[in-house]
Amino acid sequence: RMAKTRLIGLTAVVMVGVILRFSAFTVLENEFVIITRFGNPTRIITDSGLHYKLPGFFESVNRFDKRSDLFETQPTQLLLGDKKPIIINCFILWQIDNPLLFFQSMGQTANAVERIGDIVNSKLSIVLSDYTTEDLINVEHEKVELAEIEARVTRSTNENTVAKYGIKILKTGVQRLAYPAVVINAVFERMESERVKEADKIRAEGSEVARKIKIEAEKKAREIRAEADKQALILKGE
Repeated sequence: RMAKTRLIGLTAVVMVGVILRFSAFTVLENEFVIITRFGNPTRIITDSGLHYKLPGFFESVNRFDKRSDLFETQPTQLLLGDKKPIIINCFILWQIDNPLLFFQSMGQTANAVERIGDIVNSKLSIVLSDYTTEDLINVEHEKVELAEIEARVTRSTNENTVAKYGIKILKTGVQRLAYPAVVINAVFERMESERVKEADKIRAEGSEVARKIKIEAEKKAREIRAEADKQALILKGE
């Protein structure tokens, strides 16, 4: 009977150990964890360390990264306000703002990246319709509006992603700009024309400065000659 009792006790200890083994889990410092029971979320864990759940298939651990993530969108062709097409792609810095909403709407990070890229391209298309080619590429740097465009796209995207998907866009930036072959020659001609215009302006300003210097020099020379003639007459009279 004693041996049977020991066997029962040992079996109980082993079972408790197995249950604890499959119930305990660790949450890292850089993680959110959502516990689901038969697929339905029951709690969110944001504190790092050792935690417990129901064993086996009763409850599952779903891990999400707290840190910001960076990815680059695929190049896409969009129309500017002057109806000229441009090929553009962006980098996007984002992070999870609401873990539960993110889990319910996206499920996993791969889905989020694809969805965010689509939203940013959609917002970018709307924003770019307010700008022309000269606002994106210009020899006068103060006329380039890229920073304003990026800020508008970020704000507009967050209006959708924060409330609907639990995602916050930290930064949207233009990674590359290019022109389709049908417009690239026209762009080069415009840039060349602007540079010729700037060169003509600089030459005109230089000519004006040279004219003023020449007039001043001639005036000075007349004054010197007049003074010399005066001194010559004085000396001659003496």
